[in-house]
Amino acid sequence: MSHSLNEVGALARKAARGAGMSWGLAEDAARAIRWLEARGLAGAAALAAYLVWRDRGGMVAPLEVHSGLWRGMDGPLCPIAVGAYLSDSAAAGLPGESTLVSLRKPLLIVPFAAWAAEELGRDIKLECGDEDVWLGRGGDAYCAGFAEIDEADVSLRQEEVPGDAMRREVTTRCAAERGPLEVLEGFAGRTYAPATEASRIAGAGAGTSDND
Repeated sequence: MSHSLNEVGALARKAARGAGMSWGLAEDAARAIRWLEARGLAGAAALAAYLVWRDRGGMVAPLEVHSGLWRGMDGPLCPIAVGAYLSDSAAAGLPGESTLVSLRKPLLIVPFAAWAAEELGRDIKLECGDEDVWLGRGGDAYCAGFAEIDEADVSLRQEEVPGDAMRREVTTRCAAERGPLEVLEGFAGRTYAPATEASRIAGAGAGTSDND
């Protein structure tokens, strides 16, 4: 069963917020998931796995940038927070090559690198283990993604997209599997206010009166 990208984006935003992210990062997460799912990449599954890891005690660290190394001061990096920093920094230019050390769920950084490529007007290459991802200056993605990688170093540099790279098609629907969506729904449920006696009465229509 497919879903609209807006539906999945709204769910991602609520889930991120329910997991404790700020509203700003939750909005960034939603935008990233829409971008990934539109290109057939498992963004919802990656976000669900990342939020579960956090919820089970996984701790991300504040970002520290020095001499091309982006690292957490005392732990792994949050892909949403680092992604927001990456796309915001593109307007001022990026170094020729950077290494993002111990990045959780690297797939989630890909949309932010794509937006940075557009801002710079330059192609960007991401390397993670044996996998490569290219993001074109026009917003195109050429990749299989890092869907199965939980945590790894990611190198980022400005490099032309190879002529034989296969561009990912953009769709208008999300084909995320039900399992990850249920996980996101669970986190989203934390944002709902618990019912009170007054709300239950108001929602019942007739309240406590009996007109029969």
